[in-house]
Amino acid sequence: MKAASFRKLRIWQEAFALTVDVFRITSNFPGTEMFGLTSQVRRSANSVPANIAEGTGRSSTKDYLHFLHIARGSVKETISHLLLAQALKFTDDSRIVLLIS
Repeated sequence: MKAASFRKLRIWQEAFALTVDVFRITSNFPGTEMFGLTSQVRRSANSVPANIAEGTGRSSTKDYLHFLHIARGSVKETISHLLLAQALKFTDDSRIVLLIS
């Protein structure tokens, strides 16, 4: 796959949009969480499109699939963090329901 072609993948585009939404939502988290939950959820969300992109740069289908599996794990981690943020009432953003469904 050519270097920039990952940007044409619908799954990468959706993962990137997820990351942008997570960054926007977490900008309203309490300042005391800057190095806690805010950082964790941002890193896990950003890991999704990053791993998809990295996988496209690998030379074998096996490697590509490996990075897609990592991205899938990061999606689950992001959902868990968002559920915690919601339970702690760090946000009442309705987009969370859409992001985790």
